[in-house]
Amino acid sequence: MNRLKLAENEYQRRVDLNKRGLTSQSDVDTQQQNMLSQKKLVQEIENQLALMPDERGVSEALVKVNQAKADEAQRSLEKTRITLPMTMRISEVDAEINQVVNLQQTMVTAHLNDVMEVEAQLSIHDLQLLSDTLSWDENQAERGELDKLQATVELSSGNLTATWPAKVARVSETVDANQATAGVILEVSQLPSSNGLAGTPVLVNGMFVKATIEGQKQQSWSVPERALHGDKIYLMNAENRLEMRDVNVEYRRDNQVIISGDLEAGEKVILNDILPAIEGMLLRDSQSDDDNAGEVTQ
Repeated sequence: MNRLKLAENEYQRRVDLNKRGLTSQSDVDTQQQNMLSQKKLVQEIENQLALMPDERGVSEALVKVNQAKADEAQRSLEKTRITLPMTMRISEVDAEINQVVNLQQTMVTAHLNDVMEVEAQLSIHDLQLLSDTLSWDENQAERGELDKLQATVELSSGNLTATWPAKVARVSETVDANQATAGVILEVSQLPSSNGLAGTPVLVNGMFVKATIEGQKQQSWSVPERALHGDKIYLMNAENRLEMRDVNVEYRRDNQVIISGDLEAGEKVILNDILPAIEGMLLRDSQSDDDNAGEVTQ
């Protein structure tokens, strides 16, 4: 206010001097601009002083609201109890004592002890072979057919080898884009009280294991691997002549090839290599040499 009063007096003095011709009009205008600037500053200060009671009331209200939120949070904290629903193995802890945690924040990662899941990756072809051994019925639940599959999980580490029976729980809903394989989820039951340090080890998250899945037994033609010549097998017919028979390879297992085709039980399959192999050529049966002849088994 004092500066404004001084600016007004100075402006009036310049006006009087200008009337007597002792100062220029530009000096009067400059002093007028200074006076108006001081008036503007005074007006802004007066406006702020006028708004202070309202702003103080708003600030006091915000303090009360935040205090109510703090009281509510304290009551919620007193009622909060964090417990595991069952006995589990702690895998990772992301919170410490007296640490502030937000809603939906992960505090602990834990796994069940009694049941572990193993995802076995199978090719689409192998998965189809397993499916073909089951009798799917639209009126029958999928769970009942999956229970007919036999599965084992094997852990091998150095001199340690452990095997667990497993149950086929489900088939993954996605296919691995890189390997073109489908996941089959196996469930392995184990003792929840075991710590894995004595006796039979326990499966833990991240272990590398080998899974074996077997379908139901089916009648099929099985020949040794060496009896297969591309998509044909060599047979010796009743006239002791070479006969080449087209077959379809279903799958391989334990050095045996499971095939399908126009075959009959008791037909003689040739196991040794014949060079050259000519359809209808005369053969000699060597029954005493197991490495040279055999029969197709069913």
